[in-house]
Amino acid sequence: MNKGTYDFQNAEDMKEVQRLIFDYNELPVDDNFQETDDSDSEDKVESRSVDSDTDHEVDDENAELGDANYFIGKDGTKWKKSPWKTTHTRPHRPNILAKLPGVMQTAKDAETEFDCWKLFVSDIILDMIVENTNIYIENLKEKITRERDRRPTDVIEMKAFLGLLYLAGIFHGGHQNIRDFWTTDDLGVNIFRMAMSEKRFRFLVRCIRFDNKISRNERRKTDKLAAVREIFTIFVNNCKTHYSLGQSVTVDEQLLAFRGRCGFRQYIPSKPSKYGIKIFCLSDAKMFYTSNMEIYCGEQPDGPYQQENSADAVVLRLTEPIHGTGRNITADNWFTSLKLVKELEERKLSFVGTVRKNKMELPLNFTSPKGRQQYDSIFGFTENETLVSYVPKKGKTIVLLSSLHVSENQVSDSVERKPEIVLYYNDTKSGVDVVDKLCAKCSVARSTRRWPTVIFYHILNIAVINSRVIFLENKNIHSNKREYLKTLALSLLSEQLQRRALIKSLPDEIKALLAKHRPKGPPMDDLEDASEPSSRKRRRCQPCYKETRKDCRSKYSCEKCKTYLCLNKHAKIVCERCLLTDNEEGRHISDCD
Repeated sequence: MNKGTYDFQNAEDMKEVQRLIFDYNELPVDDNFQETDDSDSEDKVESRSVDSDTDHEVDDENAELGDANYFIGKDGTKWKKSPWKTTHTRPHRPNILAKLPGVMQTAKDAETEFDCWKLFVSDIILDMIVENTNIYIENLKEKITRERDRRPTDVIEMKAFLGLLYLAGIFHGGHQNIRDFWTTDDLGVNIFRMAMSEKRFRFLVRCIRFDNKISRNERRKTDKLAAVREIFTIFVNNCKTHYSLGQSVTVDEQLLAFRGRCGFRQYIPSKPSKYGIKIFCLSDAKMFYTSNMEIYCGEQPDGPYQQENSADAVVLRLTEPIHGTGRNITADNWFTSLKLVKELEERKLSFVGTVRKNKMELPLNFTSPKGRQQYDSIFGFTENETLVSYVPKKGKTIVLLSSLHVSENQVSDSVERKPEIVLYYNDTKSGVDVVDKLCAKCSVARSTRRWPTVIFYHILNIAVINSRVIFLENKNIHSNKREYLKTLALSLLSEQLQRRALIKSLPDEIKALLAKHRPKGPPMDDLEDASEPSSRKRRRCQPCYKETRKDCRSKYSCEKCKTYLCLNKHAKIVCERCLLTDNEEGRHISDCD
């Protein structure tokens, strides 16, 4: 007899308990007992392993057949133990590229380092930076009273400023004191003193802006990235336009080191910098060209920039430019899921990536190393995907999912017997990581408390890497990155050096350096010195002498009557546009009274 309670002092009850322990087919039934779903229970795992595709119960024979042919995931996903038979004689469809890799459109005409760089940091971006920087400088009138110290910048000076940043990167001066580059002893760098003063460089570092600060608060109501949105979007579009990625691409994240105030700063312990701004990237696994980027800024406010931040959504947005082109995407376990792989297959893209062991589609056999030998591999197949579990060392397993590998020849002939999926993943997983190393090698980044500047420094680093890829393919030569960067920096500085060589008030040492090293070019040779007057003797200001009989000396004179005038009282500085406007209205401000 079966009953719900037993007296362990009673001999009959003890016999009943012993019979129940050794006979599992006759369990006591309690009408008040409610069955619960315990996913950690071994019984539940075994029952899921023989689940059928239909709702009806299966007999013991069918259950054994299912165990022999399939692995069953925790969510019921069935993985066949042997590859699906296929009659295809040509390569798997995702391997057939619909768009050949290489340089595209106008980028094929870029011959010099500067031409290649301008494909990414275009004139539109430079004009935007100059305009917004001058708006910020204009607002500094109350804080900086000396007009010369807050004069506006222009494109020539801005390019020189960027060239100096690149040169500082060559010397690994990101955390070096700026003063060290301008010292007059043998430890200084002459090109820095030739291009601009230390004070002016510091001023530009302080004032550089990428959007109109006056309207930023309004735009931030719908966009956390309002401070860099426009310039970042233009740059990414340029990256998409000028180069077609190869067959293998990598999706991964970068962390730009930053510990200042930022509403979406990330903490990633596995990264060297640990704190910073996270950027998702799509890069070529062989050429290390970055084609697409997306800044992670958390949940956006309601508006046009609000979007989903799940791993599947991020990958689909990053790979949108290559949808339908037959490329393969390699990613780590944060991005990988069976759902994502199937969605990419619909867009004619294959996928290879590691899988987190808590994914519900994985069978228990694939995640547990218990009872498995070193270099052992287990394969599971669906009609289009392959799952492999590999034991690189005793007690550890790695699981990878691929929609690219479908053949039966899955294991290499080496001693480690690595599956082809593992070999392919190791060969293509480091696309974004190599880009990180290339950026760090000659980085322009400097210590700053403004996160938009951190992103701008990263744009400059990516621009060098991408432009060098195009330069090497167009020229079909090998060029060291350091030499490429040096040539680019000098090209950016050339116009500024020619303009500075015309200034008569510079120290003799700087004049000598400019005369010796400045680039020879026609654009600036015929320019007159706009910042300093011609080299003439100082003469008496005639209006001052008439009024006060003071001998006030000046080297400035009226362009029309040649009367000498002092700048303090009697000379008025008017721009050409205002001069023409006043002349049209009948006023002749240049006439002398």
